[in-house]
Amino acid sequence: MLEIKGQYADVNGLKMHYLDHGKGDPLILLHGGTGTAEFNWKDHIPILAEKFRIIAPDSRGRGRTNNPSGLFSYKLMAEDVVSLIRTLNIESPLICGWSDGGQIALEIGINYPDIASAFIVGGALYKITDDYKSGLKSWGIIGPGNIDFNHINNALSEFTEVWSDLHSAIYGKEYWKKITRRYFKNVV
Repeated sequence: MLEIKGQYADVNGLKMHYLDHGKGDPLILLHGGTGTAEFNWKDHIPILAEKFRIIAPDSRGRGRTNNPSGLFSYKLMAEDVVSLIRTLNIESPLICGWSDGGQIALEIGINYPDIASAFIVGGALYKITDDYKSGLKSWGIIGPGNIDFNHINNALSEFTEVWSDLHSAIYGKEYWKKITRRYFKNVV
């Protein structure tokens, strides 16, 4: 497997971790909410890096990016990505986001429409449906910020182990619970 080295940049009050690999036109890859850049994009980066310079950051408070303020919002995470683009002097990147990364890409497109040459958005929601809420409840996500972690551990044990490992670098093994609570605070 190809070793992709991570780097850090001081952006928007964060020490943002990002992967930088390949040469060519810049392509920013934004991961899903419970993932990290490496977890969501590791299989794609080597292929895409044959044609593009891949920049894949860990979002605020995810993976190896800290979150000293404790604040989360799509608008704020969009500002983080725009700050990274400016800090790295990247001109007109393609921005591709999946799930939360898609929501962040949409936020960038709305608030910074001229920063990217194009946006690719997947897995983003235009509204929270009853079916979506029902699916979350089957996982143990009862309501805004109300999460049954025992149920999640039983229903999704393979994922909770991964989430714990992915997000433990800065804040420890139990940090995934804090992320999950914040993440689903406004979704259910």
